[in-house]
Amino acid sequence: MDSNRLEIIARIQIQKPANEVFEGIVNPEKMSNYFISKSSGRMEEGETITWHFPEFEEGYPVEVKKVEQNKLITFFWDANNEKTEVNIELSEKPNNSTLVTVTEKGKENSPDGINWLKGNTEGWANFLACLKAYLEYGINLRKGAFDFLKEKVLPDEILKVSPDCEIFTTRVVNFSQEEVFKAWSEPNHLKKWWGPNGFTNTFHTFDFRPGGKWSFIMHGPDGTDYPNESVFVKIESPSMIVFNHVVLPYFQIVATFEKLSPAKTKVNFRMLFKSPEECNQVKKYAEGKNEENMDRLETELKNVVIE
Repeated sequence: MDSNRLEIIARIQIQKPANEVFEGIVNPEKMSNYFISKSSGRMEEGETITWHFPEFEEGYPVEVKKVEQNKLITFFWDANNEKTEVNIELSEKPNNSTLVTVTEKGKENSPDGINWLKGNTEGWANFLACLKAYLEYGINLRKGAFDFLKEKVLPDEILKVSPDCEIFTTRVVNFSQEEVFKAWSEPNHLKKWWGPNGFTNTFHTFDFRPGGKWSFIMHGPDGTDYPNESVFVKIESPSMIVFNHVVLPYFQIVATFEKLSPAKTKVNFRMLFKSPEECNQVKKYAEGKNEENMDRLETELKNVVIE
């Protein structure tokens, strides 16, 4: 193994034959009894499916790379905008039992990577224990086990954070404060510019009020889908919009629009995090992408008409 890359390994032996274990993993009707709440389809080679979990509203895309009947399942999924590869290997053992080995790799050996290693090692250990309990005893160990994850991760107010917990982007645009606010607050405009270069958006819900949800999927230029879920916290027309990004990575966005003249506005875009570690994990790719976002905003502002 490359010493600069991390790899998770978790194992358990299940007192069931390999064909039953295999079906318990690839069949969403069975997997929903111990791991997910639902799936868009069966795990089949070359397919991209979406897993949903009981504790979270968003879905997680899973790209199935390889399937060997009763032996191997390989897939990619997203870990905070960085794909990792998961292999689930089945090995036949005496007494009609099966050794299940899960490996996940792709993260760099870094402080962020170590946090991923700890969290996902725990996650795969739980997966294997739940799989064993379901196949051997028909028990759903996961039910209610992670309800604490449903608790709010961000407050319904503007976060007060230190500078090392903030990513700040600002831009002066030659458009009125009202035009800028409209580009941020109307989905027919927002969906055209939100995100870095090459991204498009499909909006599912846009309830523009405090407490309202904004649910959408960002489509990357490489075809990868990124489900997003946010909740609006504070809206002051035409000067401020605040919302919480309530799926990983967790953060709050505070966007303010300062009127410099009738046709000039200063846009301040703040991403706020609860810890420097969470901030640094996003900062390494977000700063440049946020500038691209502002470029796209300026382009779309040319299409905004104030009646």
